[in-house]
Amino acid sequence: MKRIFLLDQMSFVYRAYHAAARMPFQMTTKAGFPTGATFVFARTLKKLVEEHNPEYMISCAEGGGSEFREALYPEYKANRKSEGTPSDLARQFPYIERLLAAYRFPTVSVKGYEADDIIGTLATKLYADPDNQIFIVTGDKDMFQLVNDRTFIVNPMKDLLADVQKVELIVGVHPTLVTAVMALRGDTVDNIPGAPGIGDKGSVAIIKQFGSLIAALDRAGEVTRKAYRESLQNNRAQIELSHVLVTIACDAPIEPNIVDAQCRINSEAIKEIYHELEFQSLLGKEELTTVLDFAEINQPEAPAVVDTRTTMSDEKADELLESF
Repeated sequence: MKRIFLLDQMSFVYRAYHAAARMPFQMTTKAGFPTGATFVFARTLKKLVEEHNPEYMISCAEGGGSEFREALYPEYKANRKSEGTPSDLARQFPYIERLLAAYRFPTVSVKGYEADDIIGTLATKLYADPDNQIFIVTGDKDMFQLVNDRTFIVNPMKDLLADVQKVELIVGVHPTLVTAVMALRGDTVDNIPGAPGIGDKGSVAIIKQFGSLIAALDRAGEVTRKAYRESLQNNRAQIELSHVLVTIACDAPIEPNIVDAQCRINSEAIKEIYHELEFQSLLGKEELTTVLDFAEINQPEAPAVVDTRTTMSDEKADELLESF
């Protein structure tokens, strides 16, 4: 079996950024350059490689938004668009790109498609070969809908490896019914309306009772709880729209190329990034003797920032990202 890993790149970048923001100090170089998101992301990649030793890896990125979802529902992710990319994270993007290049993970994207859709398409096409096992590396539970007998979810920061049975345990339904549950509960992060008044427990109970979203809508009159019954009866079009929005597209115009995805890590290039960003805890003991001298070269005076640090322990980084 060929073990092929699909990395949900921006999912981990943003989770790394928010985890770094929870630190009790601002993580920067001595010159004041922000490094928190890059450090936690670097820890994620390091842990993934050490624990899973991937044979093939493809990093999947956004292609500028979801054109077909926005055409259906202009308010899709409207709240996130208004926020924009934080400036201190945007400054770290070049280092994150360098880190991925050092790991030699090819990055793929398609204009008009989200990373989820790229992953869904590649996972579906790779599954067609019975010799392939697909591991989707993500912190996004929406991806549970893609799990099957040879497609798994991996979250290295939570030590999670989810198969069909694990998804049923976590969500409460089979992976094929995850989108039905999501359509009812909606998603405030992506601004997906769902069924008003039906939350996590209610959505699972309804789908388990009827076996599908269509059956639940067609037989809404059989629902005992009045609030759930009326929500299903009064919001059918909105719920059906939500189902389309939460369903990962698996037909993006892209073909998998696992030849270029074969893992050939450039350790020296990774160490060079660690040196530049002063990630002492990620360097081996034999390299710590030079990192401080390296950091002093052409470095201006640090700005007046309270309690800045250039590194933190691996254990603390894991703890922060796992808690997010």
